[in-house]
Amino acid sequence: MPTTAEFEYAASGGAADRLYPWGDDAPAGRANFDPQGDRAFNRWADFLQPAATGEPNAFGLRGMSGNVWQMAIARADPAIATFRYRMDDPDLLETALMGGSWARTVDYLQRGAVEGLGSGIRYPDAGFRPVRAPSGQDWRLQPRRLTAIAQGQKGILLGWSVLADDPPGRGFHVYRAASREHDGFRITTQPITDRSTYLDGTADGGRRFHYYVCPVDATGRPGRRSEWIGVTASDVTPTNAIVTFELLYRQGGLVPVFGDLLEPFPRNWTPLEWDGDPTRELMSTDARVLGDFDGRQVVLKKGVLPNTIEKSSVIMVADLYGDFRDELVLTTPTAKGGKAVTVIMAADEIPFRYEGALEEREYRYWIARNKGGAYASIHDRKLVRK
Repeated sequence: MPTTAEFEYAASGGAADRLYPWGDDAPAGRANFDPQGDRAFNRWADFLQPAATGEPNAFGLRGMSGNVWQMAIARADPAIATFRYRMDDPDLLETALMGGSWARTVDYLQRGAVEGLGSGIRYPDAGFRPVRAPSGQDWRLQPRRLTAIAQGQKGILLGWSVLADDPPGRGFHVYRAASREHDGFRITTQPITDRSTYLDGTADGGRRFHYYVCPVDATGRPGRRSEWIGVTASDVTPTNAIVTFELLYRQGGLVPVFGDLLEPFPRNWTPLEWDGDPTRELMSTDARVLGDFDGRQVVLKKGVLPNTIEKSSVIMVADLYGDFRDELVLTTPTAKGGKAVTVIMAADEIPFRYEGALEEREYRYWIARNKGGAYASIHDRKLVRK
């Protein structure tokens, strides 16, 4: 399906100053719509017209206004949505309708008019017009566990996974947009080939930005781009909190999963990987102190403070995003005196990149089952430098 911006461009024939696909003239006699707003849905057979009805616009497209709604992809940011249908594909959770229909009034015919369409709603006046990909292009997304975290005046730090089937030397370009209605603008001048992190130092504080990465081969030919990630830039003190979920269900509580399962490590310490190198560290139970274990004692790492949130408790440690660093899942207090779940991560760039393993289903299952308890597994293998 086209995005809302793509549909608007196609409907207007490329012109930015038209009120309707045909120009500014009144729609009567040019589009199939409901002049009085009194057409009932059960009379669709009386009003529906063939798809090729009407004159073509500058692009040769017919029926871009009226007759049936056209479905479009809104690409809403799921991180800031207040309500979501429970569906598997986040791109299909909510879509949009554009162009008006035989059962809608004249206001919906105007260029850029958008009506929401949830996955649980059915209309008898909705249609669709797919977009065909050019020959040789693959528009499917390739998930890469893309993450983004605001770093105050430093900018926004991005990180993504390098996959096992990525050829050696494959580079990545980073794209940024103010919304997801279009494909954004490339902000890297050269492909990133030596790491899988990027610091965007041009993001203005207070605004929300959306990113994705696109791999390129040695000739510059692009591959399948990644999923989107949204983040709000901030000029205040940097934080390593990725996201916070305020709990709506109040009954009961969350119980820390760590206990006496961490031998042979010292008691009250949890093994984790925080800085991205091939060795693991130990973390105190409150996640405020990191150290290296030499077999006899813990040597503290000065200046490293994973958890800066007061009155919080660790409930899980796992590599949730496939960046070879463990994220911390905490219970944190809210301003109203309740509890929320917050995910925090290391906010430093890794000056190298590793081959990702999270595309393997069994590895993801093992992460979910056992990572918090530090069990051994054949999937807990050494990292492979790319």
